[in-house]
Amino acid sequence: MREEWNVPIFMGEGGENNPQWYTGAFRMFEDHNISWNFWTWKKMNTQNSPFSIRMPKGWEKLTGYLEGGERPSSAEAEAILGEYLDHLPLAACDAYPNISRSLLRRLPIQIPAEFYGYRGEGVSYHVETKASQDIGFRISDGVPMRMMTGKAEKPSYAPEGGKPWIEDNLVCVQLREGDWLAYAANCASADIFHLDIRGRISEGMVDIMLQIGDREPELIALSDSGEGQWQIHRVVEAMPIEEGPVDLVFMVNKGRIELDWLEFTEAR
Repeated sequence: MREEWNVPIFMGEGGENNPQWYTGAFRMFEDHNISWNFWTWKKMNTQNSPFSIRMPKGWEKLTGYLEGGERPSSAEAEAILGEYLDHLPLAACDAYPNISRSLLRRLPIQIPAEFYGYRGEGVSYHVETKASQDIGFRISDGVPMRMMTGKAEKPSYAPEGGKPWIEDNLVCVQLREGDWLAYAANCASADIFHLDIRGRISEGMVDIMLQIGDREPELIALSDSGEGQWQIHRVVEAMPIEEGPVDLVFMVNKGRIELDWLEFTEAR
């Protein structure tokens, strides 16, 4: 419709989910050149907005009355709302910088593996064999994915108040020799970071190649020490990253791996 009508697309209200979802959804908007507005940057008593207003004492009396309960006195209501107004300034709010980092893909950050780039085959991903299964997500890409526990057929991206996804709702990607996925992030200021992945190696060992920005590709051999269980592997230790875009390509050279997430953490 954008091309047909020659107009921009603006996603005017998106949010009310969790940082995992933000990391994928807002990257999709960026990759498709869709302008966006996050809803909302400051709410009350929440952990899934950049800032949270502290709930004033007695707030439940107001909401209870609106739901048919006892009516508070005028003095009570005024005192509760007065405290609410006092809690509105930014300096009085609780900050959750991880939310802003998820929206803007800023380091340090954890990126679910299924949220590789959205710029198409040959740019954001490549798989040697297209997937035959369908979990209802990124179907046309053909990147093999599965529900991690197998208890659900498809993932649910319902908001649920910003709660982290339960294990039965998690998706992993399945990569074999020759497959690769590209991820994009941003570094707000030069720093040193570790890079970890959470993966499952079912055949004892896998050789991967990491290409991070303009750095020389790194060849890394990972082994399974937990009988095919999910493990966290530190694949890059104390890596200097300059301010600006951070592009990462994760490729399998030999073997197979199931990938849950990739995470940049500050080296301290």
